Amino acid sequence: ARVKVNTSSNLDALVAWWSRGSSTEHARALFQAAAQAPGEGTVPVAELLPPMVRRRLGSFPSREEPRYDCFWTALHFFSDTPTSLLPGPDGFKRAVETEYEPISFRELRFGDVILLTAPDGTIVHAVNHVADDLVLTKNGGYFQQAWLLASLDDVRALYPQGVELRPMRLRAPPAVH
Repeated sequence: ARVKVNTSSNLDALVAWWSRGSSTEHARALFQAAAQAPGEGTVPVAELLPPMVRRRLGSFPSREEPRYDCFWTALHFFSDTPTSLLPGPDGFKRAVETEYEPISFRELRFGDVILLTAPDGTIVHAVNHVADDLVLTKNGGYFQQAWLLASLDDVRALYPQGVELRPMRLRAPPAVH
């Protein structure tokens, strides 16, 4: 996935979106370089992600690592040095209830969490919103599953029991480094 940029792009808006929870200077430098490219430049989305996500995107956990899953990933999207403590479904639910607030899809920002829930309210899966229909997902706590960018529709197809989508936002804004 790539972000298209040209001389008429609103760099301030792009930087504001993509630098939430990370360096504005890093995002601005990438967008300025792309805007100066002949015609239309692009910036890889992977380069705009927070450090933890950038390090893990497209990679698999080792067999020796904890069984990182969607819940751990959703809670640590903006973490520079995430804990290896796995919250599990119950710990994740507690974190969502105490640290997050419901929002509408119109309010979604970079890094917000989208919960896929069963009809009884059970949280089936969690992803982080990246842009448009693009989300970060970690499908299962297995070393054979990589951290991926995917369309929300593709993720929903993997979790048909997650019939309701609930966007959530961290109450405290992520720290900027």
